[in-house]
Amino acid sequence: MCLFGKNLYLGHQRWYYLVEGTIRFFFVPYVYAFLGTTIAYTFKRKVDIVILPLVFYYGVSFVAQFLITWNMAFIYVDPIAIMVNGAISGYSSLLLMLFTIVIYVICIIVVTLKSKKCDCYAK
Repeated sequence: MCLFGKNLYLGHQRWYYLVEGTIRFFFVPYVYAFLGTTIAYTFKRKVDIVILPLVFYYGVSFVAQFLITWNMAFIYVDPIAIMVNGAISGYSSLLLMLFTIVIYVICIIVVTLKSKKCDCYAK
């Protein structure tokens, strides 16, 4: 975790686990839950609402596992590897948050564009 330096774990273990826990076990799952909600908002069929978030989540993880053998930078793409406790050692929390924020911004753009097309609030 390189947000506060490499010696954060040794010098300040409580801060390390607070920051790591906030990023890996709160922020990343929140963004992927928002992604699932965005998919459910975008598609109207019940099958799509249930299946597509799972296909995306496990599909991205499956593809990332193959790409990790080619380049370790793809560890930041794999949501399952991120949320497994102790699976990543020496990762950069800034890169992890950057990738996750990119997904979040894409979801916000999709929801904004979809809500402009919707007559949900018409009188």
